[in-house]
Amino acid sequence: MRVGLFTYGMRDRLTGIGRYAHELSYALRDLDPQVELILLTPYPDSPLPWYRDFPCHPLPTLSRLPAVIALGSVLLERAARGLALDVLHDPCGIAPFAAPRSTVRRVVTIHDAIPFVHPEVQPPLTRLVFHTLVRAARWTSDAVITVSKSARTDLLRHTAIAPARLHAIPRGIRLPRDEDLAEWRQGFAPVAERHDIAQPYILYVGACNPRKNVGRLIEAFARVRGRHARARLVLVGPDSPLARALRGTSVWDPTRMRFLEYVDTATLHVLYANAAAVAVPSLYEGFGLPVLEAMAHGAPVVASDRSSLPEVLGDCGLLIDPMDTAALASALDRILADKERAATLARLGRERAQGFTRGAEAAATLAVYREVCARGAASAPRAG
Repeated sequence: MRVGLFTYGMRDRLTGIGRYAHELSYALRDLDPQVELILLTPYPDSPLPWYRDFPCHPLPTLSRLPAVIALGSVLLERAARGLALDVLHDPCGIAPFAAPRSTVRRVVTIHDAIPFVHPEVQPPLTRLVFHTLVRAARWTSDAVITVSKSARTDLLRHTAIAPARLHAIPRGIRLPRDEDLAEWRQGFAPVAERHDIAQPYILYVGACNPRKNVGRLIEAFARVRGRHARARLVLVGPDSPLARALRGTSVWDPTRMRFLEYVDTATLHVLYANAAAVAVPSLYEGFGLPVLEAMAHGAPVVASDRSSLPEVLGDCGLLIDPMDTAALASALDRILADKERAATLARLGRERAQGFTRGAEAAATLAVYREVCARGAASAPRAG
C-alpha cells in the first residue's frame, strides 16, 4: 500500500497536528513495513529530520492556507495519481479533495469541531475551511478520522458525514519507562535554574487563547497562593497578544508565576515529570493531549469536565467546571495540600495512559486505509 501524507503547516516546529502526523508516520512504518509512506510537503527545504526519514514529494505552491483552499484539490490529486498512491491522507483537517475522483482513496483527519462549536475563537480562514471543504468531506472523502468520541459526536451534529465513514481513533503516546521518569526527576535542578522556577508548581502546556481558559487558571492560582507559600504556576506555550495581556493584569504575580514560551522536548519531559499537577482547564478540546502526556509522566491532572477531557482522563484526576474559578481553585488547593491523594491520582493516571499507545492508533488508522481501499471506487460517496 502506498500512502501519501499531506504535511501543510509542518515546516519547522511541530505542535498539535504536526506532532500527530509525525508520530503516526513512524508508528505506521513500525507496524507494517509493507506500507510505503510518502510525505507530500510544501516545505522541501525544511530542516526537520522527518523529511529525510521518508520519501518526499515537494508541493511548494501549497505552503499557505489560501493556496491550499484554492489549488490544493487539483495539485494533491495530480500528485497522488502521479505517485500511484492507494491512499491520500490529509492529517491537517482541511480536506482539499474537491477535484474529480480518481482511483486514489481519500482520508482526512478532522481533529475537532471547534470552528462549529466556538466559531468566535477561530480565524476567518479556518471558519471558511470548515464551512466549505470540511462540510463537503461527506462527498469528497472516503473516510474521516477524528481523535475522540466527543469530537465524533460534534462532527456528526454539525456535518452530514455518514456515521459509518466517521472513525474515532484516540491519540497514542509512547509511555516513558520508569528509568526515564527517574532521570527526568533527577534532572530538575538545571531546568529550575535556567528558567527560574521552583517546586511545587502547577504546570500548563499549550497555547494561550480564549478557548484554553488560561485567564481563569491564573485567577484560580492567585486565590490559593496565599495558602501555599512555595507554590508556583508555570505556563509553557507560544507567546501571543492574549498571553501578554494576561501578564499585564493585576492578578499576575511575576514572583510566583512564570511564562516560558516554547521549551525543547527534553525540558518538557522534566517539567511534566516534576509537576505537582498539570492543569487543563479548556472550554473545548478535540482530545487534550496534555492530559495524556501528564498521566504518562506520573503527574496528577486537574482538567475541565467539558468535551473530550473526561473521556481521556476518566476517574484518574480531578474534573471541574471550567467556568467556575472557585471550583478550579479548590481543585488546585486539594492537589497541593494532599500529597497522598496527589500520589494516588498520579499512579492511576500512569496506569490509564498505558491504554493509549501509538501502536493502537496506527493499527486503527491502517484499518481505515484498508477498509477504503477494499470498498473500491464504485462505492465512493457522491455529491447530492
